[in-house]
Amino acid sequence: MLQTFNVNTGGVTNMDAILKELEKHLEGRKFLLVLDDVWKVAREMWDKLKNRLVNINRNNGNAIVVTTRSEEVASIVETPSSYRHALDFLADADCWSIIKERAAVTSIPADMKAIGKEIAEKCRGVPLAAKVLGGMMGSARDKEAWLSIRNSTVFNASHEEDNIESILKLSCDHLPSNLKQCFAYCSMFWKDFEFEKEELIWLWMAEGFVLPCSEDEGNNDDKCFARRLYVDCQNATTTLAFPKGGSKELRSLYTNGIVFDGSWKLKSLRALKLKGSNVEEVPSFIGNLKHLRCPDISDTKIKVLPESITKLYNLQTLRFLRCDSLKELPRNKICNLISLRRIEFSYDRQMPSRLSFFAVGTDRRGSFGELECLNQLSGELNISYLEEVRNKEEAKKSNLREKTKLKALRFVWSFFERTSDNNEEMLEGLEPHSNIERIKVERYLGKKFPLWLYRMKILSEGDSFTVFDNLLELVLEDCVV
Repeated sequence: MLQTFNVNTGGVTNMDAILKELEKHLEGRKFLLVLDDVWKVAREMWDKLKNRLVNINRNNGNAIVVTTRSEEVASIVETPSSYRHALDFLADADCWSIIKERAAVTSIPADMKAIGKEIAEKCRGVPLAAKVLGGMMGSARDKEAWLSIRNSTVFNASHEEDNIESILKLSCDHLPSNLKQCFAYCSMFWKDFEFEKEELIWLWMAEGFVLPCSEDEGNNDDKCFARRLYVDCQNATTTLAFPKGGSKELRSLYTNGIVFDGSWKLKSLRALKLKGSNVEEVPSFIGNLKHLRCPDISDTKIKVLPESITKLYNLQTLRFLRCDSLKELPRNKICNLISLRRIEFSYDRQMPSRLSFFAVGTDRRGSFGELECLNQLSGELNISYLEEVRNKEEAKKSNLREKTKLKALRFVWSFFERTSDNNEEMLEGLEPHSNIERIKVERYLGKKFPLWLYRMKILSEGDSFTVFDNLLELVLEDCVV
């Protein structure tokens, strides 16, 4: 609840501190608090929360909605003035409609339709069961597979909760081996954890469950995972504890509070997620984690990334979203990150030379030579302070022509620089790969555009042409021409 108001409060665990913060944010405001799918609640803790919320604002209009499948929970949270609404189970026809929608099938043979309706009956009116089974049936659209699902013994469970868990297990059992690894990986996270789809895929890639591949193939994997994975982490542990001596083989670490010291021997670590934690400094020995592929320091108070991070040759993605205290990125040897494919950050106009990813020119910023080897970068790349580039040859060191995965480029000159001495020559050296889809040029003072921007250029090998067939958008903002 608290993180809804402030993402940097992920490390707050004391109940009184949480309630005090909630009072501060809700005082004088109307609120609707929804506690969804509550399984267990201590009466003493519930009464404490309820009384504090009631005293925040006694004006009419505030409400708390609790959903649960537990009669015990309902009796605890119920008040004399509350209203209880018991939901009925779905009809078999409704379950069949959900199955067809999840399976994404339009035309079903009569014999398979009969099997599908029998499976719908086995859902016992529970929507989650219909969703899970529909996903399975959409992945295996032959009669034998549907018969196998219908005849499964998982439907023999006597209680609703046991039946749901058995169906979830059946869904997992039908996954291919590589997807089972992905599914098992999700058990590290607590119940109701909200995944960012792209972030989860990068974590899977860091573990080697998904191999880095072309953009198109990656999208297919993405759709496959989104359709087939149904995660219920109700019984997953919320605290990761291990003896320091036994941590050598640890591959993924996700924590909201951690103490770094020299006794840590996490040489096998591939994913390190400190998002929302109380960490304020990344130790220099992070450079010893040679297998690290996916560090995430978003929503922390970290001020500086150490130079040693440039030793992480296997680094694939780096995330530092909403890091308001971050003032500086490594200045040297960023070219060493030869496996880097993705950088995610929040743009802060007070720090354009640091967090617009790449600012060129003075000794406070980077040189184009640092971009030269980073040919795995994908998505969008913003390049600012272009007035600092001396000539075409220096611009060519950015090696944009070899960055085949980049989809969007943004070239920016500063407001205070109003000379066009080298604008035309320099922009000629920033030729992108023909895969580029979007280009934005801001405050360009040249009187003409480079040859490549006319969507073609003569190659040095002969008279053949490279055409920018993928270019969808060209935006000129505050330009002279």
